[in-house]
Amino acid sequence: MRIGMTVSILAVALLGAGCATKGYVRQNVEPIESQVGQMSEEAKKQGGRLNQVEKDVEDNDVEISAAKERLSTVEGQTTEALSRGDRNARALDELRQQVANIDDYKVAGEATVNFGFDKDALTPEARASLDQLVAGASKEKRFFIAVEGFTDPIGSEEYNLNLSRRRADRVVQYLVTQHNIPVYRVFVIGLGENRLADESSTREARAKNRRVEVRIFSPDGKAAVAAKSN
Repeated sequence: MRIGMTVSILAVALLGAGCATKGYVRQNVEPIESQVGQMSEEAKKQGGRLNQVEKDVEDNDVEISAAKERLSTVEGQTTEALSRGDRNARALDELRQQVANIDDYKVAGEATVNFGFDKDALTPEARASLDQLVAGASKEKRFFIAVEGFTDPIGSEEYNLNLSRRRADRVVQYLVTQHNIPVYRVFVIGLGENRLADESSTREARAKNRRVEVRIFSPDGKAAVAAKSN
């Protein structure tokens, strides 16, 4: 009887211990495991964010490197442009100093080139005349060129002014591109039907008036161009 009661008591005690152990696990271990799981998930998220940050840093490094390279290129271009600007500024200053004494300059060579009716294209004869005029100009250091465009009286004043300027521009373009004449040494103007070469109304007179007059000036009037002696 006592043995049975003892066994029963032990069984109840063991059962109670088992229940207590399970309760302990539920109350203490399982929450810890849950926290560990949450921390693990958080760590994975942090790792993913860290990887993204590292990738962003690498991308930024690449962009920064490319930006530095572009900046270096721009700086080089800017330096070159400034250098050209300095050279042009010095050349302009030199020209201004020369032209300041404009009264001392004399005509060293001149040519007149004619154009077709309502045309601004240079004829072969016009090009040959300009070639002869400026044959030696690029060798001179002190000279400037005056280019004046004209038309005949036919047409409106405004149209003729524009046409005369186009003709003068054609001459300047040819001198600059074909003979390397610095553009800052050229003074150009379109005068339309003003200052007619021939005031009569004949066809020949109108042809004479459709013209561009080109003159080269030098300080002493020396032959800055080969055409002076021709």
